[in-house]
Amino acid sequence: MIYHRVLPEADDFAIDAVTTEEFRQQIELLASYFRVVSLKQLLDELDREALQPYTICITFDDGYQDNFRYAFPILQEYEVPATIFLPTDFIGTNKILWHDVVLNAFKNTKVTQLSFEKATIMNRSLSNTLERKRTAFQLLEWLKKCRPALRDEYIDELLNLCNIMDPCQERLMLNWDEVRTMFNSGISFGAHTKSHPILSTLEDVENIEEEIVGSKRIIEKALACPTDFFAYPNGKKEDFDDRSKQIIDNSGFRCAVTTYCGTNSIFQDKYELSRGKPWYQAMNQFFALLLWMRFR
Repeated sequence: MIYHRVLPEADDFAIDAVTTEEFRQQIELLASYFRVVSLKQLLDELDREALQPYTICITFDDGYQDNFRYAFPILQEYEVPATIFLPTDFIGTNKILWHDVVLNAFKNTKVTQLSFEKATIMNRSLSNTLERKRTAFQLLEWLKKCRPALRDEYIDELLNLCNIMDPCQERLMLNWDEVRTMFNSGISFGAHTKSHPILSTLEDVENIEEEIVGSKRIIEKALACPTDFFAYPNGKKEDFDDRSKQIIDNSGFRCAVTTYCGTNSIFQDKYELSRGKPWYQAMNQFFALLLWMRFR
């Protein structure tokens, strides 16, 4: 399973967030109906061709501080392992990921109408939360296709259009003390690049390698332990290519995870592992997914 954020209350401008109540219910269901194992144990079983039925792993992308504050105590309560993938340029800093800069701009803007011609957004009303959310996520999909330098130029232009001076006034990301506390309690950590670019938008192999290998080295230094797992930013088919997979393989990672929704078998490419998405609004939808996966 792939999570991003766990928050006390719903937030329309948080990436794939679940509430703490929803998360607790989901973890209880997962612990009841599945073998919840660490990513290391899953890989060990795949390597031995001895993967047991109804096995599941819990993962988090991006390294948000709420993973420590809200998710970690629930994982401890149910004695459930998890892996968190870190974009290392942001850990231990007050910087925020580029998509959160965009989402915070739309969350906090007082502007009621937006025209952003380059993104083909013209005279769009921002007068209510639904319109701002719809426009924000449309813009995110457009920005994902841009090279990082150009993407950041567009985001600066957006901030001006939205009259936002400070993209975020609170720390969103984990710090290294929180990472080490969770690590010492059995949570594992994987690499998620340094600056969270979509790897297929990078032209130079050297840049791809620095993003992948650089994040691995930083985590290994901080934790004094090998880092065996990698998660592709955004993680769809078009978001990485054979160049990235080859670097990941050559760098000593045991696996790489995508955001493809599906299950894995002993025949799965370990550098394209699938993950399910549990952030349904209604718990009955999540429970139906569990039953389908458990009894199909």
